[in-house]
Amino acid sequence: MITMSEFNSYGIRQVGERVRLPGMSVSISEKRKDDGSIVRWAQLSKFNKNTNTYENFSIFATDLEFLGLKIPDLLSSLQGGVSHGI
Repeated sequence: MITMSEFNSYGIRQVGERVRLPGMSVSISEKRKDDGSIVRWAQLSKFNKNTNTYENFSIFATDLEFLGLKIPDLLSSLQGGVSHGI
């Protein structure tokens, strides 16, 4: 069962549990739009040591679908392999 918080004053709530990693956390949020539909996104929060604050990034399902196609190439590049066309 997925736990959900209550909608806040902006009409946003957290869905499920926040995943915490060293210096970073990831959660799924959703917002009820004026037309009654709901939009969901992943919220990444990364700690910035220089400013002593968290920086937030929103990633939507369509972004993840495209990125999922590129992850093997990105991972190979990060591990020292050569990949063209990323």
